[in-house]
Parts: sequence; C-alpha cells; structure tokens
Amino acid sequence: MKKMTFLAALLGVTQLSNAQVGIGTATPADAVQLEISATNKGVLIPRVGLTNTTTFSPITGTALESLLVYNTATVADVSPGFYYWVPVNGAVAAHWERIVNQTQLEEAISNITDLQGDVSKIITLLKVAFPANNLVDPVVTGDTFGGGMVFTPGTTPTIEYVYFDGTNYVKKDVTTDIIDLIKGAESKTTFIEFPAASGKYYYISEETINANNGVIPTSPFSTGTTLRPGVILLDVPQSVITNFQTILDGTTTIVKPGGSFYTVEEIIKMIASQVEGNVIYTNIGTTGSPNWVFQYWSDAANAGAGGYITINLTDLVGAAQSKTALVKTNTANAPVKQYFVSETYLIANGGTIPSQTVVNGWTSSTLPAGIFEIDIVAGVATNIQTILDQTVTITEDGKTFTTVEQYIQYIASKGDANVGYTVAGITAANNDGVAIPANSFYYINQTNGNKVFIDLGSIVKKNETKTKLITIGTKQYYVSESYTGTTDPTTGTETGVYEIDFIDGIVNNFNEFITSTVTGGGTNYTTVEEYIEYISANSMQDGVTKIVIDGTGQASFEQWNNATNTWVPVANTAFSTIVKANETVTTINKVQTGTVPTGDVEISYNYFNETPGATPQQSIDLNGDVLTLIEGNTDIQNAITNILNNGGNVYYGDHDSNPGTPNVFYTIVNNVKTPIDISEVVVNAITNATTVQKQEIKNQLGDTYNTATVTNTGDTWIDGGKIYAGIYDATVTGGTANVSTISLTPPAGTTALGKIVSIKLLNNDNNIINTSTTDVALSGSNLSFRIGTGNMYNVLSPSDLSIRVVVEFSAQ
Repeated sequence: MKKMTFLAALLGVTQLSNAQVGIGTATPADAVQLEISATNKGVLIPRVGLTNTTTFSPITGTALESLLVYNTATVADVSPGFYYWVPVNGAVAAHWERIVNQTQLEEAISNITDLQGDVSKIITLLKVAFPANNLVDPVVTGDTFGGGMVFTPGTTPTIEYVYFDGTNYVKKDVTTDIIDLIKGAESKTTFIEFPAASGKYYYISEETINANNGVIPTSPFSTGTTLRPGVILLDVPQSVITNFQTILDGTTTIVKPGGSFYTVEEIIKMIASQVEGNVIYTNIGTTGSPNWVFQYWSDAANAGAGGYITINLTDLVGAAQSKTALVKTNTANAPVKQYFVSETYLIANGGTIPSQTVVNGWTSSTLPAGIFEIDIVAGVATNIQTILDQTVTITEDGKTFTTVEQYIQYIASKGDANVGYTVAGITAANNDGVAIPANSFYYINQTNGNKVFIDLGSIVKKNETKTKLITIGTKQYYVSESYTGTTDPTTGTETGVYEIDFIDGIVNNFNEFITSTVTGGGTNYTTVEEYIEYISANSMQDGVTKIVIDGTGQASFEQWNNATNTWVPVANTAFSTIVKANETVTTINKVQTGTVPTGDVEISYNYFNETPGATPQQSIDLNGDVLTLIEGNTDIQNAITNILNNGGNVYYGDHDSNPGTPNVFYTIVNNVKTPIDISEVVVNAITNATTVQKQEIKNQLGDTYNTATVTNTGDTWIDGGKIYAGIYDATVTGGTANVSTISLTPPAGTTALGKIVSIKLLNNDNNIINTSTTDVALSGSNLSFRIGTGNMYNVLSPSDLSIRVVVEFSAQ
C-alpha cells in the first residue's frame, strides 16, 4: 500500500496529466516522463515473491504488458531476479519473462548435458542474436565457418570471434585483425603548410598520395608553380573576406533564451556590449511613450550575473554645477553687509557654506580669500558720474553724442515733447496716413515729424527678467537662476534662494545714499537729492507727468504744459484703457477634494502670478488655517467644547496625559476624562447584526489581491514580521522546473524582507496549477525557486509558460 501511495503522489504532484518529473535534476530530458539523477544512489524496483512464471499474483490489478518486478522467491520455475509480464501471444500463454544477465547465461551454457538436444536451443538463441551467421549445421567445425562477434568494452577493449569446434564453443581474439582492416581501408588525405610558417595550406588528396607511391609529398608542386594532381590551395583569408557576411550570419550552437540559436554576428555584438563600463543610449520605455537614457554595463549587476545600469544625468550634472552663494550679516544695530562666496573659498573649505557666526565676524579688511563684499548703494552713489560719463557713440539728427549724460540732456532739451500721450487717438489723415489708437503713448520721429505708436506691453514682456522675488510669510526672497526647483521655494533656505531685507537696507543706508556728493553738468552737488532735483528741473518737456498727493492723502496725476508753463491735472479716465491692456493677469483657483458623505472634504486656494505654468506660486490651506485658528484661540475651543457637551459629551484621544497609553473614547464626568469601554458595544453589534451586515463586515476585513499592490494579510509570522501577499508575473522555462527570478520590494512602512511563507502558481485564468516549490532562496530582494518537492522536480510544460505567482512573505 505504501508503494502505491508513493506512486500516486509521484504522478500527481504537478497536478498536470502530461507533466514531466525530474528527481535530482530540474531539467529532465524532453523525451522522458521521469528522469532520476544521482551520483551515489540507485533506484529500487518493487520486490515481490512470485509463485511461478504463469501466475500474475501476488500483484493485484490489471495485468499490463512490461510491468516490471524483482522476484525474491526460489520456487517452481522462478528464481531471484528481474521479471516483466508478457501477455498472451498466439499459442504462447501469458507469463513472467526473466531478464537474463551474462552470469546467468554462462551458467545455463555450462549446465548443458544433452549436447545435441540443448545445442538446438542455443542455435535458436544465437540465430536471433547473430542472424547473419551460419549456425545451422553444428557438425561443421573450424573458425572458417559459422560464428559470432563479441565486443568487450573496458580500458583495453577486445573483439572476439565465437565459433563451434565440434566439442565446445570457443572464442578467438580478432582485435588486431580488425584494426589492420580499418587501417588498410581508412582515408590517406592530409594538409601541409608550404613553405613552412608561410600561412599557406594545401589539401593533399588520396589521388596525390597514391600517385606518389603512397608517400605524402613534401611540396604541393610537381614542377615550378604547377600543383600536383589532387592538390588544392586553401586560401583561408580570402575565403573569410569573401564570405564574411555569410560567416556573421552563420548559426552557432549557443541557444538564446526562448529556443533559437545565436548567429556569429549576434555573439560578437553580445560580447562587445558586455564589456565592463560599456555605455549605450537606449529606449527603456515603449514606442508610444519613449524614455531614452544612457546606460553602462556592470559585471556586478543582477547579483553578479551582469547587466546594464541607467546613468542618472541629473545627479551627474548637479554634482558638477557651480556651488557659489550670497550671504549677509545679521548683527543687531549694525548695517547689513552682503558677501559673495566664490568657488575659490568653497574649494578651500571642503565645499561648506560659512556659518552665520563666521559671516558676522568678517570686516572689510579681514575677508578670507574667495569672499567679496557687495556694497550696491555705495557703488551707485560713488559712480553715478562715471555712469553718466560712460563713453558711447550715438548719432541723431546729424549730431554725435559721446557720453550717456550728453544724450540724456539732448533728449530732455528738445523743443517738442519726444514722448506724448493721446486720449482720443490720432487719425491717419492727421499723421501722414498712420493712425494712433486712443489712450496710447507715442514718440515723434524727428526725421519726418510723424508720431509713432509705442507698444508698452511688448517692451515690458521682452525685457522682463527670468528671476523673481517672492514672499514667504512676512519676508521677501530673491530666487536666482541657480535655484533648481520646479515649484516656488517654501522655506527660503533652498540653494539659490536669498533673503532680501529691503527695509533694513534702505533704513541703514538711506542717509549715506541721499547725502553722497556727485558732479554733473560741470557743477558739484553736495547730495544725490540735489542732483536729481537739478535734472528734473531742467528736463520739463511738454507731456512730462508727475504724481501729486494732497493734504488728505489723495493721489492724482499732473502733466506739464509747455504752452502755459504750468502743471495740468490728468483725468483718471486717461489711464483706464492702457492699464487694462498692460496690467498683469493673476488668478486664484479654489481646489476641493473629498466628498461631504465621506467626511473628508479639504479646500485650498492656489495663487497663480504672471509666470506661466501649471504650478501655483502660493497656496492657501483653508483646512490647515482653520485648524491653526481653532488650536490657537481658547474662546473658539471653549465654544466648540460647549457645543460638543450639549451633543453627547463623547471624545476620542489622550485621556490621562500618559504617552505610554493609547488614545481611547472617553467622556467628561465632573471635569474628569473617563474612558469608555466600547468592546462590549462592538461585540453586541456584530452578534446582533443581520446576515447582510455580517457579510459586509467580512468583506471589509477580508484581503483584496491584485497585481498592482502588496496586501497586508493582518497575520504575523514566527520571525515577528507582518505577513504580506503579492502577485507577480513570471515565466517557467520550457522543459525545466526553473522559474524566472521575482523581485520583491519591502512594503510601505517596512525596511527589510523576512522569510517566504508560501508560493502558489496561477495560470492565465488565475487558477492555481501548483503549490509545491523547492530550492526557495531570497537574496536581497530577488526570489528564486523551482517547481517540485525536495529534490523531486516537476516540469509543467515543454515550452516556456507564462504564469502568475502569489507570494506570501514576512517583512519588518
């Protein structure tokens, strides 16, 4: 019974009727149903005690042809040895046929007593073994008559001729004779290199050797450059050159994954591409969604199996880009100073930005190498005359101006206003055929006197900078081109973001700026303020506009009138059109997530400035702001508490100010937080639930399996880790029990994989086809295994089989 149980288990482990089985090998030969491989073990055939050769018992069941047993009994006409069952064949009854070995055959021959009678049986046997020999007449003797060949393998194999000498069958060693016959008949062709070490080879045929009296000639030529008959020159280099493409297209004996053979060209390409450090540019995405990346070959990748690794160009470029920065002092009651930290300083200090304490300790005379003080106010005030005296070459109306100041004075001193503003617009008839829109600025072309429209919108957009100033909290920050973020900074501490204290800078330096001495127009001015007043007073042209604030704080625009030499108020309506046309467009969008029924509504407002893009510059978290307001206002908290007390007085959270105890439901009794035991309420609710409600509870508590996520089963494995389940795609290599490696990733909230709990194999219809696995190994995050039990391997398919694998594993 145990033997039959084992056989049933052996044939049923794979759960597929046509599956192959390998014991001791995961790759059984494709022509067998069962292959057993071992180096120090054998196969034990069932041992039974037969009663005779014609009785099937003690075997039970259907008597099938070729059923094999080892008989242990010596009774009737059977003795210990192997027997197989033979069914009825004509007049021959069904019986056990003995498998005879050499010892048993020699024993049978030695027991011959009736020579004439027994020899006839031997002749019948030998006629089957050697049907080509004449063994019919045993009285004909001598080794020239009938006999058979016997080959004995070993370190010194022999070939013997067996014949009847009239009394006994004897053997004659004919090994040497056979070897001589083979040598006499074998081919005599060969190759020679001529001249020696020349690299030229010639094929010498049997025809050539026979014509040379059986001797291999030393030269392929009969005379001069005439080849001997039967000699052929083997021009290997030219053959390779001529047939190089054919060679590259030639098929090797190396098998690709999937079954086909590599060509020579494919092997060369594969070897060349797998050189350590070899870089390729390849698409790791799809045709519809390409993702072109640089990759390099690493022999250490894939657990030493080798593979290509993607090069992160962002990190590579980021590591090489400039690391300079701007810093400033924050010493109390002292002017703020700004410094530029160059790469020279950073290289000397290991790439570390100086601390605030170090920056506050610097003075203009003690700056380290690579640190430069930036004094913008003093620079402008000190060099304003230099700016005005900057050499230029400007020619207009036949005049050439060589300094900035000369050109500014020329523009300001022209008789008619160079730039004007029209409320009603100018018709084409009054402007040489070119109309000027209403509410527009224009300038006068001094060459022809025509008025030309000024497109302020295009000018502003064309010249605006790509950097920006932003406000975080109550502070302003300058975002430079070196900032690499895709959205606006949120803390002000990011690289490339610098705090700008406008108020502190103006307050600390205003007196220095306004009282600095400058020279202009040949006159010395003791302050910048005097010089600005001088320029303004001498540049009053028709159309110049200023802002006037009256005693009530009301602002208005006034325009200079050259004819009356007075300031004339500008109507507010004059700016409506131009402001609308050139004002910046900002928006605030409301974003709401969640739903009222689920109780997870969140509301925020996103502010988008003039900078185009899908990322808002600022966001207002309404939920967070309301929460902060409630948490920071005791009046609101008390009001909410009163409302809750009136509505039931049940809370959830910390009830005893002890961090070691969990949050619970509690009620306030006499101003004391008293925990509520809800376990009994939950148990009663489940006990009294309807069938539909209980099923819904089961549905909520049950696990949902899919290929996109890893599921926490809620169970804990013996190693202390939580048990997770995931579904992964894999391939069973055809004709083997080998399964492709599966990559497991620690689930969210865990840092390390633990142990493999179970493995199940599914087909494309998500039906389980196998649960028996062996050689299970988890190396890092790579899971490998084979199909089978212990060292018994099962082959599911002769060709590659796509499967899904359900893996349960622990993680901590």
